[in-house]
Amino acid sequence: MPEHRRPIPGAGGVPRIVVVGVSDPLPPAAAKALTDADLVVGSARLLEAVGATGPTLALGRGGATLAEALDALAGVRGPGRAVVLASGDPGFFGVVRALAERFGPEALEVHPAPSSVSLAFARLGLPWDDALVTSTLGRPLEEAAALAAGAAKAAVLCCAGAPPEALGRALLDAGAVFDRVAVGSGLGTTSEAVEEMTLPALAAGRFPPASVVVLVRGRGWRPARCWPGGARRGPT
Repeated sequence: MPEHRRPIPGAGGVPRIVVVGVSDPLPPAAAKALTDADLVVGSARLLEAVGATGPTLALGRGGATLAEALDALAGVRGPGRAVVLASGDPGFFGVVRALAERFGPEALEVHPAPSSVSLAFARLGLPWDDALVTSTLGRPLEEAAALAAGAAKAAVLCCAGAPPEALGRALLDAGAVFDRVAVGSGLGTTSEAVEEMTLPALAAGRFPPASVVVLVRGRGWRPARCWPGGARRGPT
């Protein structure tokens, strides 16, 4: 094989870790990986959702930390014998970053599901190619709020340490004003809920921590410039 070419995991390569964005149903390759796995890592909710029956390691809420999970994955020797579960698209503010840093991207075979952000905008009937997307995970809440406050359209991924109501308070403190505010939780699952409210109601409420907050000024959409019928259409 020429030096400039290498096999790509999932396309003829031999991945070490299979990363699965949980969906219903799972893609056949992802389902087979779960059946063959020597270790499955994920939150208790995701482990239950896929019906994992072999050796498992639960993440978060009294379970293992991410660092402990990475160490456990390092101990799995067979290629493709370790599976990591994620919600939505694990390459979008997800676990793929930490796995690639530890094991290298060539060690990963990723099966994404729709991201929680894409699902949130879909439920609202809004495009999101012009949205700012940020997360409260791994950065100060005030920093995420400042980024969102300056945008005409934003989606903020919240977490246990910075739930939606805390984001709402931080946005009010930053002087933010939005015409449309929505919280999406459990997106893509049977417990999915999307609720619209005012920004003060967001700050005063109580919501599942792992939610997506959508913030919009104005109508939330603009006329298409290039599609359909625009001057810069791609090849047909």
